[in-house]
This record gives sequence, structure tokens and C-alpha cells, in this order.
Amino acid sequence: MNAIKLVTILLGALISFGGTGAMASPDSISIRKQIFQQIDRQPNFGKYDMTVEVYGGQVTLSGEVASNQARALAENIAAHTRGVDTVRNDLQVLPQPSRVEYSAPRPGWRDGRSDPEISAAIRNALLKEGDIDASGLQIESQNGNVTLYGSRSSFRDVDRILSIALMVDGVKHVQSAMTVEGRPYAATQR
Repeated sequence: MNAIKLVTILLGALISFGGTGAMASPDSISIRKQIFQQIDRQPNFGKYDMTVEVYGGQVTLSGEVASNQARALAENIAAHTRGVDTVRNDLQVLPQPSRVEYSAPRPGWRDGRSDPEISAAIRNALLKEGDIDASGLQIESQNGNVTLYGSRSSFRDVDRILSIALMVDGVKHVQSAMTVEGRPYAATQR
């Protein structure tokens, strides 16, 4: 009987002091909400996948943001939020797709092709290769200056696509904004 009383007293004390400590306090929920609301109001913050943990007056920011400016802004917002004493900023900056540029003067360029014709000719050249999947590849051309977008499974695939595009008549310059398995294609060739 004494064991039951002891368990009842301990359980009552645990409930009255806010449970196991795993539940967020109303203040921490409010702080987290305020931080996310302020971030969402920033027009140039960019994409983010962020977690905000609040314990007492300490905020820990973790996850990924689009830029160093967004990382600093998130920390500043958290630091100026009511009820926050300290901020630990563990945010990582997402790698940005790099633009790799290829251009090589070639004799015999035909300047008479329209941009849609150039884009179609690049897609056809890729299809003729047979082992290159051109689906999901976005080709933009402006006055023979081509930018390629999309994701590939290897750097070798990106290199081949860029080389083939550069050899198409009417192409003056090729710029890549492609990714390899979600990572920016950052190699440069001269």
C-alpha cells in the first residue's frame, strides 16, 4: 500500500511540474513560432530546411539554409526574439548550383539558326548518342548562348552533354547550371 501511495505522489508531482521534460513549454513554442514567422516574412531568405530547438532561453538553429546571409539573418532574428538569451547557430549553407561555362570558337558556325532551332538541335544531338537520357533536361538558348539545367547521375554525363551541346551548329557558348545527384556541378574546364 505504501508503494502505491509513493507512485501516486511521484506521478502527481511529475504532472504538476510539466511532465517528463520532453514536452515543450508554452514559452518555447511561442519563441519557435515567432522565429519562423519572422523568417517567413523575409523576402530574400530563400529556401530552408531548419529546426529551431528552444530550451529555457537558449535557441539552437540547425538544418540547411540557402546562403550565408540567410544563416546570419536567422541567427539575428533568433537573438532578437523576446525570451531568447543565447543562440547556437549550427545551420549549414546549401551548396549553390554553379554555372560552368564552355565556349570555344569553331569555324563554320551558322549564325542563322533561331533559339528554338538550336535547342531542338541540341536535344536531337543528345538523342542520337543513344545512351544519353535527355528527359528532364532543360535547354535555354538566347542568341546562340545556351544554358542547360537538370540533374544527372554522374559528372561524366554532364561533361558529355556539355561537349555535345557545344558542337551543335549555331551554339556560341554553353553554360551549365546542372547538378549531379542533387549536388552542384562545380568542375570547370578551359
